Amino acid sequence: MRQLFLLFFCFFSPLVAQQDLLPNGKETSKEQELPPNPQLLKPAWWDFFAVDPEKLPAQIEKMKTFLHRMQEDLTPTQQSEAAPLIQQIQVGLQTYSDISKQKWSQPPPEVTVKEKYTFQEFLQLGYHLRDVHEVCDRQELKIVMEKANLRSDQSYLDSLTVSYLSLSKADPSRLIKGLTIIGTKISLETDKKRLDGLKIQADREKLLLHEIQKEVAFARGHIDTSQIALPLFEQEVTRAKIQLRQAQVSLLEKQTQLATQESTEANSEILNQTLMRSRAEVNLIRAQLTYILAQILLHPEKKTVKDLYSQLNELSEKQTQIIRELEHWEKAANHLLELSIEIDDNGKAHASLQTLQVLHDEIFFNEFLLTQADQFIQIRYISLGDRIHSYWEKIKSDFRRYSRWSHVSLFKIGQAPITFYGILKLICTIVIAYFLAKFIQIWINFVGKRQKKINQAGFYTLGRLLYYCIMILGIIIAISSIGIDFTTFAVIVGALSVGIGFGLQSIVNNFISGIILLLEKKLRVRDYVQLESGEIGVVMEINVRTTLIKTFDNVEVLVPNADLVSKKFINWTLSDKIRRLRIPFSVAFGSDKDKVKEAAIDAAMKVPTTIKDRQPQVWHVGIGESSLDFELVVWVNEHQQGLPPIATKAMYTWEIESALRRYNISIPFPVRDVRITETPPPKSPE
Repeated sequence: MRQLFLLFFCFFSPLVAQQDLLPNGKETSKEQELPPNPQLLKPAWWDFFAVDPEKLPAQIEKMKTFLHRMQEDLTPTQQSEAAPLIQQIQVGLQTYSDISKQKWSQPPPEVTVKEKYTFQEFLQLGYHLRDVHEVCDRQELKIVMEKANLRSDQSYLDSLTVSYLSLSKADPSRLIKGLTIIGTKISLETDKKRLDGLKIQADREKLLLHEIQKEVAFARGHIDTSQIALPLFEQEVTRAKIQLRQAQVSLLEKQTQLATQESTEANSEILNQTLMRSRAEVNLIRAQLTYILAQILLHPEKKTVKDLYSQLNELSEKQTQIIRELEHWEKAANHLLELSIEIDDNGKAHASLQTLQVLHDEIFFNEFLLTQADQFIQIRYISLGDRIHSYWEKIKSDFRRYSRWSHVSLFKIGQAPITFYGILKLICTIVIAYFLAKFIQIWINFVGKRQKKINQAGFYTLGRLLYYCIMILGIIIAISSIGIDFTTFAVIVGALSVGIGFGLQSIVNNFISGIILLLEKKLRVRDYVQLESGEIGVVMEINVRTTLIKTFDNVEVLVPNADLVSKKFINWTLSDKIRRLRIPFSVAFGSDKDKVKEAAIDAAMKVPTTIKDRQPQVWHVGIGESSLDFELVVWVNEHQQGLPPIATKAMYTWEIESALRRYNISIPFPVRDVRITETPPPKSPE
């Protein structure tokens, strides 16, 4: 407890010693009117400057006078340290005063709406919208940067304040710390004023942007189509195509000319030519979009909604491809700019950056044209079929726009780039193939169960083979859908064959064995089999790796397919469901053999599995120690009654024993005679 008290005392004692720095809410009005003293800063010292803009110059003059007097009382060493800080404070205060007087809230320029717009005036609205949108983007960027600077300055001011509070009032460095805090605080509050002004300007530009968008929406329905000349726009498209071909040829020549050079200048020239080719392509897209808009306005009956959206989607895809490349070009241009600065030759790098900015502006205008084309289609094509097709195309367009990231290459297999969309398409194709194969297999098995007179095993084999065929075909289609060449795929499979041979040998062996079993039909579903190990059961399933056999004790045994191909087993129902069964039995000595034969045949005919058109036979096979041994030889068909083979012998044994009892024939049992003889006692010796 004593140690806790000492810790509490040591922690709070500096704050008690400097209680003049803590807010106590009891400063007099006279103290509040005094300029902040760097040596003894109060917590609310900034309130001295937080006044109306009209009163601020007087407060600043008081501060300057106070700093001048204070500087005269300092030692030469302190003066040399404090002079630049005091100069910074004076300049900062003047800047703060100027920015406080600035009028940020100005009404946006008025937007004059016309009754009619020519087609060129409508296009000019797009350019105006682009310019205002660019200003808004710059304003937002400035606000973000200003907020970042404010967070940094505030963090620095907090650290200065903590360091200032840790010094005693007599410490000489406290004055310098106080001046630094005042200068930093003035800079921070100036930035806050500037940030407020930037926000007001941004709101004004956004309001102007909204007004222009409203004007565009109004002008869209009030365009004078009488001055639209389609041949001029068609000529513009032709001219843009020629310029694109020239740019492509120039790029090819430049790449051929500088192919062996690796200098910064050569890379800059190739990048500039690449950007010029892209700019020519963007100009061609603009000319084609303008021509499509003119066609919609003049002759909407000559184009169907499907044709229009097909053209628009094609142009949109071309522009999307350019947008994807912009990021790489910007990185390359910035990198070349850094390298060119080192060799004092950055003219071409700056030209690349300027071309990139022009590309951004032209792409924005093309996006404006794409949006207007969609709006014009909604206005000009109002039938139900056109509306349905329009909504469907809009859904597809939005899906393509928001799924652009899924078309970015993740890696390559051979020369085929693999994207997330490709992987998703591959998985979906395989899943669809799986469900289709499973459905067909279930349907074939269902049909087979309804056809009682047809072999069920044939339906099972057909369903299983179709399942494998559809799955293999689905995998081939899935692999082809992502652009993998099967030549490359075969090479990869060949390279992995060694690994398959060692690691997956048993799996592949069992799979091939399962196919062989299905094709050879030596083993079918519902067959009665006896394995080499002695288990007897019914084949329930023939799967990819194993075959399921259910014994008559209701035990399910999984047997690898390879064992059924390479090892011996008995199929009781392979080719003929009729088999000959031998049931041994014995009777006592002295029994009438004819009577025994009659009893055994009578017993056989009572068993339902006996084939009636094949007469059972009774064979006398031997004479035992205590019995006459016979065998009942009978032809049986268990499948006729749906009975398992293992139960057949038991039924015949049961009936034979019952028949022997009816015919009063004795069943032998071992008899042993024990004879006791008396031995005369030995004669006693005389």
